[in-house]
Amino acid sequence: MAKSIADRIAELRQEAEKAYRSMEWQPIGDSPTTKYYTDWHVFEKHVAVAEPVEMAGGDGCKPRGDENVALIGGHIRVTSLPQDVELYTHLDAGETSYTSLLGGLVKPTESRHFALHYRFLTSAVVVVFPRGVEAKLHLSLCTPYAKQPAWNSNHVVIVVEKGSKARLIVEDYSLNGFSGYSTVLEAYLEENSSLELFTLAPGAARAPSMNIQRFSLNKGSSLVSSLVGSGGLMHRVEGLALLRGEKAKLVHRGLVVGRREERADYIYDVAHFAPKTYSRPLLYGIALDSSTVVVRGNSRVSETAKWSDTVLEASVLILGDRARGYSAPMMEIDTGDVETAVHHAANYRIRGDQLFYLQSRGLTYEESSALLVRGISEKTIEHLQLLRDEAAKLSQRILAA
Repeated sequence: MAKSIADRIAELRQEAEKAYRSMEWQPIGDSPTTKYYTDWHVFEKHVAVAEPVEMAGGDGCKPRGDENVALIGGHIRVTSLPQDVELYTHLDAGETSYTSLLGGLVKPTESRHFALHYRFLTSAVVVVFPRGVEAKLHLSLCTPYAKQPAWNSNHVVIVVEKGSKARLIVEDYSLNGFSGYSTVLEAYLEENSSLELFTLAPGAARAPSMNIQRFSLNKGSSLVSSLVGSGGLMHRVEGLALLRGEKAKLVHRGLVVGRREERADYIYDVAHFAPKTYSRPLLYGIALDSSTVVVRGNSRVSETAKWSDTVLEASVLILGDRARGYSAPMMEIDTGDVETAVHHAANYRIRGDQLFYLQSRGLTYEESSALLVRGISEKTIEHLQLLRDEAAKLSQRILAA
């Protein structure tokens, strides 16, 4: 039976309350030398005293000027909506057949940090690109300023129906108060549809934060995506692509940059379930100053995904003398019939003489580092066909910080 989005949110919050009390943040350590790449103690300490951001006096978000839809601490502002694109929100009293997709890929009972997200969830939007539509949408997700510990949960569901071609920009930003945030994007790509996606995912400076994306790709669908993010007090960036239909295709490139004492844990996983599926996740991290940046992922090819093709690369460039970087790509191959199954890992520490070479050409240390960062950021977005220019402009909000 169809329900309203508000009813579905209430259900998910109820499930999350039970799950949060009974689950651990992470039952198994990440590696023999580092128990947790994500420091869950930061989340635990913050959430213990956090209020919903609207109760903590959250304020200060202003339109960026180019978004179609803005989510601001539980409130929704619609500037303009492209023709034929459908928008459903928690404010709609009526029932919709898309309601069940909310929480379908990111379940509150799956992990404690997912349960955390739903505990504070008060609003959500569902965006539908109907059959045969070709359109672009820009979503802006703002976490307001809060003078005391708070939490803001953003939730977006994207449906790209059969044969549609969607372009989507998702821009997260925080006003640097004491509010942590979680942004969840669940995207469903139906048969022979395509989605080009760019995500800006900065971490919160004085509170923990996380950006979670999950995708379901049906037969013949295509996802081309790019993400540029930064570290924070403790920022977790997490992606998972489920290739469920034959010849589904994923091309993803992502970059997370850490500065000062920031921490970032960037994970991107792929699961191949159908024959002749294709994935190319390319993950970058840059650790500056005294930051810690982790880049990792797993590509799994199941027994039913014969003749699939996957290459997973993860690398971290370490520029700070006290910076730390880790890369950990992994693979699980459950069939002997694969086209390609390759993974690469690399950590690079730039030597002093290499930076000296750039400085001898008249560049300062800061300019030399910025040049290297810019070069990697350009690689992160160069595969975008239609959003590349906008992605380059938006990326500067992180790279120029």
